[in-house]
Amino acid sequence: MMMLFTTTAGYRNGTKRNDPLSNVLILVGSMREHGNTQALAKSFAEGAAENNNVEIVSVADYKAGPCTGCNHCYTSKDNRCCQNDDMGAIYEKLGRTDVLVIASPVYFYGISAELKAIVDRLHTPLRNTFHIKRLGLFLVAATDLPDLFDPIVLQYEMILRFFHLESIGIVLVGGVKDEGDIQDSDALTKAKELGRSIRRLSNGLNTKYRTENGRILTRSSAFSTSLTIQPPFDR
Repeated sequence: MMMLFTTTAGYRNGTKRNDPLSNVLILVGSMREHGNTQALAKSFAEGAAENNNVEIVSVADYKAGPCTGCNHCYTSKDNRCCQNDDMGAIYEKLGRTDVLVIASPVYFYGISAELKAIVDRLHTPLRNTFHIKRLGLFLVAATDLPDLFDPIVLQYEMILRFFHLESIGIVLVGGVKDEGDIQDSDALTKAKELGRSIRRLSNGLNTKYRTENGRILTRSSAFSTSLTIQPPFDR
């Protein structure tokens, strides 16, 4: 289910503002239409839509096969992939994106297979045409192990460094297994507040959610919740 969130934040007193809105794209890696990951992404989108153009794209609605490593896209016209699937539509959306958020359930210390297929399909020269400047990460899991999210967070931080991206924040939610369990935590509220902190590219992040060189990390679960500002890692 694709969701579009519109906003009137680009207007003041009925007049269009000159500063452009950011285009925020949320890739949801859950096949459950009404699952906890989708609920988290929607809460963030509602907050972000107050100042940005926001779209949610779910893997449940877009079929993308895994990368075969054939490198056909390096020599083909317009760097087209040899696979005829929905990835072409996702490339187009990424080409208009300023802020990209990855939202995924965690089944076995990694993002979902469907979402990983999309990420791997970014092994293409087309990514050089993207203008993504910021990245965010939302992870949801049934268990509440203290190191459950660490492998994915490590990959996320490596991607930030390699592509010189700014992190808008990380939301980690454990202890939510069944549909609707996330309603019992404060994760939805925190996600919405994080969304509200996203401002136009010219303004940067809301100072409530960043220090001069810092990044935010929000951990939330059905059993315990904390909000901390972590020091930056070397880029």
